[in-house]
Amino acid sequence: SVTLDYFNSYPCVFGMEQALLQEHVPFDMIFSYQLDRLDRYEALVLAEQTCLSDQEIARIIAFVESGRGLVMTGRTGIYDERFRHRRAHPLQKLLGRERVVYLPDNPERLSAPERDHPPAYHDMRRPERSGEIAAAVILAAGGRLPWRVEAGPYVATEGYRVASGRRVIHLLNYANDDGPGRAAVALPADANSARLLTPDAAPEEEALALRGGCALIPRLHTYAMVVIEAGAGP
Repeated sequence: SVTLDYFNSYPCVFGMEQALLQEHVPFDMIFSYQLDRLDRYEALVLAEQTCLSDQEIARIIAFVESGRGLVMTGRTGIYDERFRHRRAHPLQKLLGRERVVYLPDNPERLSAPERDHPPAYHDMRRPERSGEIAAAVILAAGGRLPWRVEAGPYVATEGYRVASGRRVIHLLNYANDDGPGRAAVALPADANSARLLTPDAAPEEEALALRGGCALIPRLHTYAMVVIEAGAGP
């Protein structure tokens, strides 16, 4: 879609990314040739993906019918892979399912589609309805996110699980000129402790207070890493 319908799809794809980044909803980007990886995920987001092949449509329908979630926006699916208009919407049959969300008015769009104005860096701002977009993705995922961080909109997060079973969450505060901020990392049910590692303050490593299922970070300067231990012990 970004190739064939660039001026429509591009501002929506980047707007969706910006909304999820600033609302701290973890996501991966996947491409048409990676649809065999869909079963790794709880939900799929199609932001103004106007051009989809019959094979891609069939894979998306199978994914949702297996019990997974879907968020689609705008005119997703109205063309095939050759930019030919479809007579009927191929994903219409999925609407109304518990974990399928349709946002027809493209709240993720960053700028109007104009042939003489490709989306530029100055367009890369958080969409006004980013909270609604994030809520739609969380609903489609059944509330099952690999991690969840509560922090200011200019704190970037990334997380993963290492071979030992520990979960590691990285936090980078882009608004550090305003002084340290606060953050909280939601803990999985099997977590028993969390440690903060940061080069910005002494001590460089400290145990975090656990409250209400969250590890609380009282002062986030520029960079910190939270290491979450699970099971009976470290």
